Amino acid sequence: MHRFFNRCNYDRMFKNRLKIKNNIMNNYFPAILLLISILTSCEYDKEDELYPTLACDTVNVTYSKNIEEIISNSCATSACHVAGTGRHIYNSYTDIKSDVDNGTVLDKVITKKTMPPGATLSECEYKLIDEWLKQGAKE
Repeated sequence: MHRFFNRCNYDRMFKNRLKIKNNIMNNYFPAILLLISILTSCEYDKEDELYPTLACDTVNVTYSKNIEEIISNSCATSACHVAGTGRHIYNSYTDIKSDVDNGTVLDKVITKKTMPPGATLSECEYKLIDEWLKQGAKE
């Protein structure tokens, strides 16, 4: 009889443990599954794929239409091509034209990419300046 009693207690303990295990699985399994799916579904996206750039229109590039804004935002700043810096002043087309004609803009901006110092232009801005120079640097 003693063995039967122990066997019954063992069966009850086993059934209780099984119930507890099933409760845990039923209650936490969906949350664990969701967490695993979230962690494994993440992927590294490239910025240019997430935020594609607009097409860079390099047809008929002119100073007034395309280049003037680039020059005023990137070159004609307080530390660069303005009065009092000792460098050529780039306030207008005629101001920059001499550096275009002698090859300085092509060399420093397109070839060496040393201008603007401490900053970089976007790929489109480089393309626009390059095309502007190739198309004769029209005003």
